[in-house]
Amino acid sequence: MIKSKIKNISLFVALALCLSFFVASLSGCAQSYLAEGYEKITMQKGERFLYYSEELVYFSVSSEGLYCMRLDGSDRKKVVNGSVARSKYHDGWRFCIIETYSYRGCIVTTESSILYRMRPDGSEKVELASDARSFFISGEWIYVTGSYTTGPPYAASTLSRIKTDGSERHVIASDVVSFIRDDGFLYLEIKEFGKNNIYRSNMDGTEKMVLVEKANYSFGSSPYFVYGEYLYYRVGCEMRRVKADGSGDDEIVIEEYKHRQIAAGPHNGFIYYMYGGDYQHDFDERFSIFKIRPDGSDCAEIEIDERKLDVYGGFMIFETGIYYKVITSKINELKRVSFDGEQSIIFSNQGTKEFLVDCFIADDKFYIVVHR
Repeated sequence: MIKSKIKNISLFVALALCLSFFVASLSGCAQSYLAEGYEKITMQKGERFLYYSEELVYFSVSSEGLYCMRLDGSDRKKVVNGSVARSKYHDGWRFCIIETYSYRGCIVTTESSILYRMRPDGSEKVELASDARSFFISGEWIYVTGSYTTGPPYAASTLSRIKTDGSERHVIASDVVSFIRDDGFLYLEIKEFGKNNIYRSNMDGTEKMVLVEKANYSFGSSPYFVYGEYLYYRVGCEMRRVKADGSGDDEIVIEEYKHRQIAAGPHNGFIYYMYGGDYQHDFDERFSIFKIRPDGSDCAEIEIDERKLDVYGGFMIFETGIYYKVITSKINELKRVSFDGEQSIIFSNQGTKEFLVDCFIADDKFYIVVHR
């Protein structure tokens, strides 16, 4: 009787092992799909892609530091120690935001977020700003956003600027929700008394003037952009435009501009935008991509049949077409629709654990970046 039970248990174990090897072999055979003519860069576990610059791919490795490598994965090396959130090379210097964290159970808190300047090899390290969430460099100035000063919705922070040598720091504006720069001017979305107004100022923050009152944030992209003489923005369900220098009255460009919309800047004389249902209710409504002239004429639909778009990720426009992500619990894809409406799949994870995070063009090649 005992031998019979042992025999049955052994048989069960053997079958379980065979099944596990079979499943493992199946999972090992699963491969993601990548269309011909595209290149893929794979980030391993613990690695986080940051950006591509100066023929190098930059990525962080957990809290170890900032690394870089060539597009083919060669010449991998560490650039700086610490948990690097942002990094940029400019005029012989490396500028980095390095963060430190505290852990309490499963809760992670950012204790510090400091902007440093250093040489590419990490030497001559100097602290420039003790509270830095993001930054960009323009000429001899660094523009820095600090920690959030207000909570959601429309979380705001202080925008300052400081010389690249660390001198002459001053605040440009407080309670800034977002900003863009164009042709020597800053356009600032500022939270004031429960509403968001858009201002234009010089790059040093002087001669500030209001262009738009009560602008609405658009999901997944900047709420406004500049094209030619006009600033384009959203109010309610409308896209409007106003002269960027503040002269003249605003004009309606698009009357029906639903909640689930994402606008992209002009390309080849058209503004492209995504159009879908109310983000609180119409989860199954089909998305469409439209193009329209900046003056509101020649509106046309570029047909796509999608219901699971990554609405917060938005879409990207390149010379070869419009690229957008499709994400479900099992599917992670990058699709392309050409400007004449032809659709194709560029990348599909095909049941693997690869997850698309970014894409860029370098040396006339189109690269996609995936995490495992």
